[in-house]
Amino acid sequence: MDERESTSGVHGLPIDSDLVADEARRPLKPPSSKRTGLAGAEKPAHLRWFLIALVAVGGAVGTAAREALTLAFPVQTSATDGAIGAIAPGLPLTVGAINVGGGFVLGILLAALAARGPDVGRRRTLRVTFGTGVLGGFTTYSALAADTAGLLTSGSPGQQLTGAAYAVASIVIGGAASALGMWVGGRGARLSDTPTVGNPTPQAGNRTRGSRPTTRSESAGDS
Repeated sequence: MDERESTSGVHGLPIDSDLVADEARRPLKPPSSKRTGLAGAEKPAHLRWFLIALVAVGGAVGTAAREALTLAFPVQTSATDGAIGAIAPGLPLTVGAINVGGGFVLGILLAALAARGPDVGRRRTLRVTFGTGVLGGFTTYSALAADTAGLLTSGSPGQQLTGAAYAVASIVIGGAASALGMWVGGRGARLSDTPTVGNPTPQAGNRTRGSRPTTRSESAGDS
């Protein structure tokens, strides 16, 4: 045998250089989704009809809830409608509150789901149903843009000022509400994962500090 031939194989046997070369040339097979346990790896979320249906149903529910609120609390256009109409006529306060509240709830949902693991399985189903579907239909950027444009082009200096303030406040307050919701959701997820203080769960094979093993005679005395 050639002294240069390696002997680091199994049980100290020499390694066949031809076999090593064949292994190096053989293409590696990508791991299958079943072996890696990645749920939904076969198709992306936007190509799975079940998730698309959940988004459609959730969007319908969210849109219906928003429409119900806007009909229950319409825009106040004059002082006779109420205090808001006297101070800022035409202010779409209901839509603004919907967008801010929806951003806050969405932040809680996304942060809580992200803290509990990757976006797969049940967590993805909850995200697309309530996040993309319900809250996506509940909040509205189109109404924000249309209401702002209507106020800015009204010709009334008071309504124009109201429209500019409404647009800026919706973006700033909505972003702050989303950030606050993400903080609340992440903190709530961490607190739910923390063991209860004063009632720790005993681990197998571990003993409390200062304890000693129970002897056979002590066990017999207890019985």
